[in-house]
Amino acid sequence: MRRWYLATLRIIRFSWIVIVRRPDCCLIYSSSGASIWEKGVMVVWARILAIPAILRPVSGAIVDEYRRSVFTRIWLRLVARSASRVACQGTRWREFYSSIANISQSNTPIVYNPVDVAKYSSIQRNLAGAEQSVLFIGWVEKNKGIWDLLHVAVRFKAELANVRFVICGGGCDLEAFRREVKVRGLESRFDVLGWVGFEEKLKAISRCSIYVMLSHREGLPNALLEAMASGRAVIATSVGSVSDLVVDGQSGLLCEAGSIDDIGGCLVRLTNDFELREKLASGALAEVNKRVSYNAVRTSWENIISDVCGRKLQ
Repeated sequence: MRRWYLATLRIIRFSWIVIVRRPDCCLIYSSSGASIWEKGVMVVWARILAIPAILRPVSGAIVDEYRRSVFTRIWLRLVARSASRVACQGTRWREFYSSIANISQSNTPIVYNPVDVAKYSSIQRNLAGAEQSVLFIGWVEKNKGIWDLLHVAVRFKAELANVRFVICGGGCDLEAFRREVKVRGLESRFDVLGWVGFEEKLKAISRCSIYVMLSHREGLPNALLEAMASGRAVIATSVGSVSDLVVDGQSGLLCEAGSIDDIGGCLVRLTNDFELREKLASGALAEVNKRVSYNAVRTSWENIISDVCGRKLQ
């Protein structure tokens, strides 16, 4: 009830702004759950007032909600059609929104999440000094694949005997995960650090040789982009728009979400092949510089906003 109350206040404030100030356009970010309902109202309201609205959906979970609920399907179609543009996080999301709302790909431009590559320049490609460790950064929750990583450590215990696993992040499963690590006698193999700040995160990345992103659903995870910007070899599940940036065998290794054998096989292969790690790290750094640097993403946004407003930004 508190969430809906606060959402109502935000909608009222939004309505006042668009009616009184009459902006040239609105850029509206939405997640899944209640967010798509709240932000959807804003998009539809802007359409009624003849103010262009750019919808920026950023949650991978929206696909499951769309499939489960007929009400979500109807609402998401209406919202996507009401938006002047749906700024998608990658190719798969463009295909999803184009298909469900029957809108053209010109109305579903791709804009990747930006990453400030310069912030990671001090640790880029320092693989020679990195430990033989695997880093996970993200919410410690089932849908993020953290339990899959634990099962991999158990099933491939002999093959990954010299590998440490470093876990950074909070979440509803954090304490349960710590207990399970202890029950399985893997305390010496896992460093479960919990939530860390930016400096601690940089240190964790600089010490690792491999980064893993094992989510079952994603939009385009920022932590993955940060690891790539740091020049790290990455293993990622092929979900959301991940495959736009992680090209299998060139800028990382792709694996099937939830597949312990597939994930474990990639880890064993990468931990035993330093040349492959260097190749993937180099490819990852080149990919983020080309696609998700601040300059590249800024240009994408400027083009979309100028197009919607009918004039170039000043």
